[in-house]
Amino acid sequence: MLSESLKKTPLYENHIRHGAKMVGFAGWDMPVQYGNIIEEHLTVRKNVGLFDVSHMGNFFVKGKNSFKFLQSLVPNDLSVLPEGKAIYSQLCNPNGGTIDDLIIYYLKKDDYIIVVNASNLEKDFNWIKSNLIEDVILEDHSDEIALLALQGPMAVKLLSPMCSDDISSMPSFAVKVTKIGNIDVTLARTGYTGEDGFEIFIANENAPIIWEKLLEEGKDFGIKPIGLGARDTLRLESNLPLYGHELNSETSPLEARLAWSVKLEKEADFIGKEALIKQKQEGLKKRLIGLKSLSKAIPRDGYDVLCEGEVIGKITSGTFSPLLNYPIALAFVDTKIDYKIGDKLEVAIRKQNQPVEIVKLPFYKRNRSI
Repeated sequence: MLSESLKKTPLYENHIRHGAKMVGFAGWDMPVQYGNIIEEHLTVRKNVGLFDVSHMGNFFVKGKNSFKFLQSLVPNDLSVLPEGKAIYSQLCNPNGGTIDDLIIYYLKKDDYIIVVNASNLEKDFNWIKSNLIEDVILEDHSDEIALLALQGPMAVKLLSPMCSDDISSMPSFAVKVTKIGNIDVTLARTGYTGEDGFEIFIANENAPIIWEKLLEEGKDFGIKPIGLGARDTLRLESNLPLYGHELNSETSPLEARLAWSVKLEKEADFIGKEALIKQKQEGLKKRLIGLKSLSKAIPRDGYDVLCEGEVIGKITSGTFSPLLNYPIALAFVDTKIDYKIGDKLEVAIRKQNQPVEIVKLPFYKRNRSI
């Protein structure tokens, strides 16, 4: 795809000025890195990083039946969701496979925002629209809203004095409407890195102002702009799924280790519920495991996983972990054998079988006392 045909976020010129290497991603011209990916990764783990994620989809769901509608659409239970909080869930097809994963933000009574993956935006909108019920309004505001992610242990110390309200006491997955300076923003204490931080919803025209203000105010905190390259290594270390890798239309949330977000006991007959109940009763045919490479070779998406020479699965995501300093990977394997932590397997890499070890997930978990 020619760069001229790629969509640009409101921060495109800012990325160019900061020396970003731009790549095509999900139809968008996005920054993959500004310098060294490993350094960007460690900046987020140790200090604070700023991401442009304005390519994500933003759907508004309103109306007196909005709760009833969403409760029948996703497997998680929105009845436990208070105003001002968000919840992670999925869109499932009738077979229990995953159409996409998403976060639902409950702003106030009958007023929700759904954030979906950029690569699935049109598909998701059409799916949600096709299942609408009476007294529900669905609107796509993706092209009007920029989304920034401020992530890292220094995020709250940087952002707190910039906001008109106290945000330091916001719990994880809380949502608050506030101001940065005189600019209206919606803050959510969510992210895709495994670190503390905030995602900032903002009108397109104000995004460049806030972007540069955060970078300026964040100098004392070691802030850097961060690209998609480090975003992927960060999410993998934290075992956060990526659609098209750990999730797809043939893979259920149960198989992807997301059973905690699937509430089969809830009263609503959400789409895919019957299939997921059956899958749980009959047992999963594949399961997701974490692998640590015992060589310098990096397992990549699609590589075969072997046990005693027999193919028993495939890698879904793999990278070199900048924090752990060795290659890591996620893989789906057959459930016929009960593989355990510490078991040794192999991955076929460039026609050679390289040793790997099953490890506990997530690969990295932040110290929440910080």
